[in-house]
Amino acid sequence: CESAFKQLSQAWTMKSIEGCRDNLQRSQLLTELEEFLEPMSQHALTDIDACGLLSKWRQQLVEESLEDMTVSEEVLTNRLLFLSKVSSVRAMAAHSDGLLPACFDFRLASAKACIRANSIRRALDRLSPLHKLAKTLDESAEYLIMPQCCRLAWCNTFAGCWSVAYDLDGLNNRCVVELSTDSRQGQIENGLAQGLSALSQCIDFYSQLREAISSHPILSIVQFSHSIEFGRLLARFAQLLSTNRLSADGSAKVDSLLPTLEARSKRVDGFFELHLCPEADNRIDRMNSLAFVFLRRAACLAHGVYDEIRLIKTNPTSITSRTGEARLEVELRMSRVLFSTPAEALIELADFSDVQISAMDSETVGLEGHSSTPPAQFALAHAFIYSVLTSMYLGADAGRLRFARSLQLTGRLGSYMDVEPDVRDACISQHSIDSRHLTQTFRSLVQKIPSWMFLQWLDNLMSALFQDSPVNVLLVESPLLQLCRTYPHTVFYFFRVAVTAALHAAEKRCGPGPRGLSAVERLITHLEANKSSTPSPRTLICKLAQELSQLRVLDRFLSELEKFSEPDLIFRDWAMSEGKNALRTSEPFSDAREQLIQALNRLTENHFTSLIPGSFMHTDANAEDAFTSESTLRERKVKKLSECLRVEFGPAGDKLRTLTPTELSDCLRRVDVAFTSSLTSDNSSFVDLSVRLQSRPSLADYSPWLASFNETQDLNNVSLELPGQFLTYLRRPNHENVVYIHRVHPSVKVSHP
Repeated sequence: CESAFKQLSQAWTMKSIEGCRDNLQRSQLLTELEEFLEPMSQHALTDIDACGLLSKWRQQLVEESLEDMTVSEEVLTNRLLFLSKVSSVRAMAAHSDGLLPACFDFRLASAKACIRANSIRRALDRLSPLHKLAKTLDESAEYLIMPQCCRLAWCNTFAGCWSVAYDLDGLNNRCVVELSTDSRQGQIENGLAQGLSALSQCIDFYSQLREAISSHPILSIVQFSHSIEFGRLLARFAQLLSTNRLSADGSAKVDSLLPTLEARSKRVDGFFELHLCPEADNRIDRMNSLAFVFLRRAACLAHGVYDEIRLIKTNPTSITSRTGEARLEVELRMSRVLFSTPAEALIELADFSDVQISAMDSETVGLEGHSSTPPAQFALAHAFIYSVLTSMYLGADAGRLRFARSLQLTGRLGSYMDVEPDVRDACISQHSIDSRHLTQTFRSLVQKIPSWMFLQWLDNLMSALFQDSPVNVLLVESPLLQLCRTYPHTVFYFFRVAVTAALHAAEKRCGPGPRGLSAVERLITHLEANKSSTPSPRTLICKLAQELSQLRVLDRFLSELEKFSEPDLIFRDWAMSEGKNALRTSEPFSDAREQLIQALNRLTENHFTSLIPGSFMHTDANAEDAFTSESTLRERKVKKLSECLRVEFGPAGDKLRTLTPTELSDCLRRVDVAFTSSLTSDNSSFVDLSVRLQSRPSLADYSPWLASFNETQDLNNVSLELPGQFLTYLRRPNHENVVYIHRVHPSVKVSHP
């Protein structure tokens, strides 16, 4: 022991920071070894010492399993060595039977650690000798915990091992799988079949546990653990069938197993057939139906399993009061049978459902007269929406990454329901699913999700708001209002961009709105004038504007930042894209030419920015007056460019009615020459513009408001947060670490264009 500690101390000084984790694991091993040797160095190891040490190790194993921690394979292997040493002690001879469950648990945990490390061969080496021990423990009256608990734990881990091997093989991760290259496909196929056969024999306990599942916390966990691994294996076989990668032997095994699987699956509460293909005897359809049944069963139990694990961590006395058993024994049973976490089960169902929905969509493309949605697609969409949103509630990043797809599916297949969502609509165990259930399920579950998880999808939420779809507006209302209350500065930027784009599109179609109104008010006026528009977007836009109405300083800050865009570059981008396209696709004196003239006038009136400062949510005459003054370098450039445009296109842009794309290119060249020459020759201003060509312009030359930002007083006493700082967060943002903008340093310089 002393020699080992000496080597470890040398390793600490020699290894880099990447080796710290390995050293920590070795430290844990040596600490446990010391715990084992210390009692023996003082006196002979007694029953109490050995049992206490064994109990401590098992408790550590449970905590690591239930906390989703990665347990070191080396740690587990050495614990097994310690157990073998303990079993040789005379004091433990009378208690040698008590070592069998502990040995099973540690060896099973060691195999799980190998699987998590993608070491399939080493995991199989550890699982093979455990099968007989699992059967012995289940058949012994002394170790009868519940029907087939140890055997089920072994089957779950064995099936999970081959599922991971299948996934790794699909990723061409051959070096990690560690299987023979020549027969890898056959080994994986045979392993999947063995796991399927083993798990199919464990279905018998469903009927034994069904009536007691509400009274015993472990029973739902047992059903959950079996359902997810069985459903995952069935889904893998369905993939092999659909891609024609199943060998003749594998196909024969499937044909022999299918009738037995379907007969045994009827013992699962809630079993029904999901017809994904029109042929009644299609093997792919039957296999997918079985996979969907068990994956959906696991998803139905996932939330309860998550709550049960959390309850055990926070209130261990509740287990004793409900079951009359010690906390450690209950936790050991839970960690023994669990291979997949509740969040992983939900994501498995979501991915399975998404693949089936995409396949059904591709089959219906191009079919004439196909307008109705198949019932199976509603069931799959409901399962996908439930799984994604529930996994987000459980804090899973994988669910958050799939939120946009759930929003898209609900908007496409859901129906408008202007009533409060009922929690019963979100129940995944329902058999009759329609478009109403999809909408209400989404609305019911999204209210429970922490608002920070929607930050990544603000673009999608805003896009859905302005699609003029009442269903989409209904879906995004709750997430957007939640975000407005918790992250108003972040939402404001996206809201401003979306409203500005929608306003420009509306003015392009219908002409400019009334003067003297803010951008939000002008957009609402356009939406009200559009009779095809539903009232839902207008109502939600007004709610969002009301929530964000106090952020005047942020509004002005974003407007001032737009001044750093050079007006000649803004105009050229507009002319080369929108201008040339309109001239190329329209006839002279057409309505499209009139809209182009209005767009040019709007661009010059806004001084080559999207909006005049202070005009987004409020009308600020002072800001507009300051904007039109000629006190800055940019405003003088705006004036010069506007004069050049009036020369080429007429006072109101009338020449655009008859210009051709070639003539427009000639006009742009003349505008560039005239604009550049005016900058170099103008000496009439109180600041010589030629200085701009010799030195880098300062912040005050573009935005005096930003240059004196530290002197600006916020009447509402709302601090200005750095825009967009929460968008890159992969975890819940910490409001205590918010970055605020107090001033813009005067030494900031503006680069040449």
